[in-house]
Amino acid sequence: MSRTIRVGIPSLVGESLLKGFPEGVEIVRIDPDGTGPVEVEFLLAPWAQKHAEQVLPRARGVQVVQSFSAGVEGLLPLLPHGVTFCNAQGLHNGPTAEWAVTAILASLKQLPWYAGLQREGRWVTRDEAAAHFNAIYRTDERSELPVLIEELAGKTVLIVGHGAIGRAIETRLAPFEPNILRIARSAREGVSPVSALPTLLPQADVVVLIIPLTPETRGLIDAAALARMKQGALLVNAARGAVVDTDALVSALYESRIRAALDVTDPEPLPPGHALWQAPGLLLTPHVAGSSPVFLKRVMDFTRAQVARYAEGQPLQNIIVGAY
Repeated sequence: MSRTIRVGIPSLVGESLLKGFPEGVEIVRIDPDGTGPVEVEFLLAPWAQKHAEQVLPRARGVQVVQSFSAGVEGLLPLLPHGVTFCNAQGLHNGPTAEWAVTAILASLKQLPWYAGLQREGRWVTRDEAAAHFNAIYRTDERSELPVLIEELAGKTVLIVGHGAIGRAIETRLAPFEPNILRIARSAREGVSPVSALPTLLPQADVVVLIIPLTPETRGLIDAAALARMKQGALLVNAARGAVVDTDALVSALYESRIRAALDVTDPEPLPPGHALWQAPGLLLTPHVAGSSPVFLKRVMDFTRAQVARYAEGQPLQNIIVGAY
């Protein structure tokens, strides 16, 4: 490479992760709180939306913007005109899929409820545990052996968004022997279109959302969709909070119609006093599903490879075209 390529890297990235870039690359550390122009040719956009909103409008001469995340709806309006934009599809697959499976198993094994008993210092009676289960499904059935936890085997899991992460979730679910239904924006063999959602929702014991947020998927899970879910079914959202109508979800939870496990919310961050904090049947984490200790290394490995492709005039990976 006969010329210098200035590559902008967020200041949060440690020095140990900046090794291995091609010769001729000049690393420019980007302070999101800065005020001057960001003059780089290749920019790794900041992870946090608020920092991206501070940095991208200051970009000058940028030709390529690389995102930290697979979901890029927040970055699209900020991009300088004419840049090539790439997302991080594939880098979140493992940790996000693990979170989804963990959330499903924790909910079916009633772990949030039992953790609450632990904090109270109570060794609950079997009758009370059975009553908790019966309340979820609104049944009065009794047996000599009370139902205290549930099994995933034999249940039907609907994956809404059967892309790279959706496939990773299915792979990790397979050993637990559920039945799998699939939906994606692009239908194909074994995968139904989004228009099939009303038909498939009533069949599912667990609904996993991992579909991108677009104008078409915003509010996809609304009051009508929630009403079609089985009594006691579990909604798992590892996509974006706005894929679900929050008011409708709050109503369904407080009416004990369904259960939910959320890593994302709308609004986000969830403000103090919001009804979701105390919603019954809800397991909530603060948008951490993809944030494992090795995620940043994967991002930087991918960014180095992208910079090398750019420097050599080779096609970039994960280019986002049009409205995503």
